[in-house]
Amino acid sequence: MPFQYSPEFRLQLCERMLAGERISSLAEEFSLSVSALARFCGGF
Repeated sequence: MPFQYSPEFRLQLCERMLAGERISSLAEEFSLSVSALARFCGGF
């Protein structure tokens, strides 16, 4: 079963991205792929 992040965590990442942080910087900080972050924010 794949690991699932909480909706709160995903929302926090999306808020940071919408506030202007680069998606690549967030991906590196949290060891996620850029495509995973894009999927996270597509759900909100």
